[in-house]
Amino acid sequence: MDFSLTLEIEAALIVVLLLLYSFDEGSTANTGNQRFRFCLYVTLSAITMDVLSVYGIRSIDEIPVWLNMLISSLNYLLASLNSVVIASYLSFQIFEHFPKHFCRKKISIMIYSLYGIVVAAVVVNLFNNCLFSFQNNEYYRGPLNLLGYLVLICEVLMVGLCYLKNSEIASRSMRKAMRSIPYVVCGILIWQLVCRDIMMNGLIAAMVDLILFISFQSRRNNVDYLTNLGNRGAFVEDLAVLCESEKRLHVIMLCLNKFGRVNREFGQKNGDEFLYAAARYLDNISPAARAYRVGSLEFAIICQEDAEASYLCTVADIRERFMKPWEIGGMKSTLSASVSDLYWDGDESDNTQIIERLEYAMCLAKTEGENGWVHFDRRVRKMMERQKSIIEQMREAIADKSFSVYYQPIYCWKDGLFCSAEALARMSDKDGTQIPPSEFIALAESTGMIGELNWIIVEKVCAFIGKHPELGLKGITINMSIRQFMEKGMKDKLDTILNKYGVSHDILKIEITERVISENPVKARAIMESLTEEGVRFYLDDFGMGYSNFASVLSLPFDTIKLDKSLTDKALGTPKERQIFHSLVEMFLKARYSIVAEGAETEEIVEELKRLHVDRIQGYYYSKPLPEDQYIEFMKTDSR
Repeated sequence: MDFSLTLEIEAALIVVLLLLYSFDEGSTANTGNQRFRFCLYVTLSAITMDVLSVYGIRSIDEIPVWLNMLISSLNYLLASLNSVVIASYLSFQIFEHFPKHFCRKKISIMIYSLYGIVVAAVVVNLFNNCLFSFQNNEYYRGPLNLLGYLVLICEVLMVGLCYLKNSEIASRSMRKAMRSIPYVVCGILIWQLVCRDIMMNGLIAAMVDLILFISFQSRRNNVDYLTNLGNRGAFVEDLAVLCESEKRLHVIMLCLNKFGRVNREFGQKNGDEFLYAAARYLDNISPAARAYRVGSLEFAIICQEDAEASYLCTVADIRERFMKPWEIGGMKSTLSASVSDLYWDGDESDNTQIIERLEYAMCLAKTEGENGWVHFDRRVRKMMERQKSIIEQMREAIADKSFSVYYQPIYCWKDGLFCSAEALARMSDKDGTQIPPSEFIALAESTGMIGELNWIIVEKVCAFIGKHPELGLKGITINMSIRQFMEKGMKDKLDTILNKYGVSHDILKIEITERVISENPVKARAIMESLTEEGVRFYLDDFGMGYSNFASVLSLPFDTIKLDKSLTDKALGTPKERQIFHSLVEMFLKARYSIVAEGAETEEIVEELKRLHVDRIQGYYYSKPLPEDQYIEFMKTDSR
């Protein structure tokens, strides 16, 4: 009996230590922490009652029978309740990221139903001694005394089966816990059944709590290993708790720009020292602030203060600091940073919406340069809502294949007719207003919808060509994105569409940019050569816009070079610009490339392009992009 008390006291000490370590003054109590602490409180209560029960049984001749029955009944209930709350906590961890999963509700009902059986048994025991009794100054176990252990085994099996069924959604920490808990519980249970006189309920609970702490509540689970800041998980959880408490917050996100050059200059290890220094600075900005490392080069700060003006001053201080050099152990470098922030005053938005807004504002900040800053206000919110609306409309348009195709005529001046056209995707808003292509195409690329969009355009263009052979077109060009061009089976898919509408391979022209090529030059060459053999011709699009590599032109099977408007305008630029433009055109013509000049808007540019023998001219001077019916009418009336 003394050995039982010793085990229970030791188990109680373990639980008290876990309680002390579960409180991290630098963190906010999230739902998982609160559930775990509740487990510890129930365990400590159960152990305390177990100790009282053991003492009562040992002093049976000194304590009234009714009091011993009461203590032992409460002990039985608390021991079972302890297994219930631990099983409930484990089910919570299994479905941590899927709170509405139907299995979570199902297992909770089953766990608490089992506890209901135990409660009923304890009540019945007061009348028929089915669990235990006190008679003739002795403690007797009833025929159902092992019910509590049977319930515990059932709970272990239920949680284990639930975990196995849903292991693909369980976290790494959950997998680690499930590799230990069943074996520990079963091992101690067997020991308990063999040594019936030794009480080990508290030891079982304390060992399970210890495993839970190591698996889920250890501070390292929510801390970035390099900077010792909270990680993204801690940021998300702390923000959720603070939102529920409706405290006024200022949340800042910061992203270091071009940090790779620091690693290249000083080495990876020293680069980490710069990161650590930046992290320490951010974490000590204010006593009311806590910093987190939420990405490789991204940090977040949550400030709990009162006045919005002080928040903006904090942002100003951060930006000013990151514009200055950082010196670490004799090494000196600048760490420019883009910053986004927002002020949350308890509105209906939750932590995920706050993070979404910060990340959207960060995208805008990055477009402003290395030290850009965007504060999420009403203007930015409207921009974000418009973006989300366009994305949703794009999904619907892809599902319905409702994008329209406009055709911009291309003039072959040597033949005196509009011999080809460029096919361009167009999309209208819900009220019928056209959305600028620069807006929805960029969103299609960033969301990964560009491939599906482009295939819709390809099919519509092929259907148009097959339906109108009377137009006598020599070709229609389509644009291809990186995703579409590098797609597995792209050639077969294109062949299927061309054959479906009876379109010759040499009528369809594919426009790709240098960015598409640079992604995977070897694969790009293989695809281009394969399609070229079947008659498909390739245009190098946007030549002259930004970086243009002559090696890309010379090494790949391009048929035509499309000069970007920014380059076409140089035809009437300064003498130096004209000379460079003339030399480019002459070089391409001597290399036997065809040339299309985009963006021709005035008669002067058109005449200059003709004088330089540019093959084809495209631009508003001749026509803007036209919807299908207007393009057909244009070709019938103005093709010469």
